[in-house]
Amino acid sequence: LGAQPGSPTVTLGAAYKKIDDFDALFPAVPSLVDAEALNVEGRIRFDRPVRVRGRVTFRHSGEETVDLSALGRDVFENETVTL
Repeated sequence: LGAQPGSPTVTLGAAYKKIDDFDALFPAVPSLVDAEALNVEGRIRFDRPVRVRGRVTFRHSGEETVDLSALGRDVFENETVTL
């Protein structure tokens, strides 16, 4: 199965490769209805529902896990966010 026309491209870093890690880092599912691309680099936990619009990259270079809720936002649009 390939991507459907209009489906966003989702790229996840190495922290998401193991299913247990993936499940731990995605307790809440982001809305990708208005997304073109989502790129996640580093150990970022999606601990609350958020909406992604356009092309969004989340980056975290530390070893520890950070919560997306620390940003205090629900909508991310056409931006690169460093935590």
